[in-house]
Amino acid sequence: MRYIIMCRSQTYALRARSVLERAGITAGVSRAPQGLGNSGCAWCVKVSPAKYGAAIDSLRRAGANFGKVYREEDGVYTEEKP
Repeated sequence: MRYIIMCRSQTYALRARSVLERAGITAGVSRAPQGLGNSGCAWCVKVSPAKYGAAIDSLRRAGANFGKVYREEDGVYTEEKP
């Protein structure tokens, strides 16, 4: 299981990852899974369940722009309320 934090572009996803790395949180960046993004250019940041709460807090404190959040488990995506 992992959490997927949606970003509207690669630039925003890279900025979000930088914020998380400064907070000591490992995060991966990739294109959003098909069907989750509103446009073809949606990107996401992926974090482990153990770091999810700290990741959301860090992004909010930094004023980073992010969109919906999904929990991915066995290929099934469930929207979460951050």
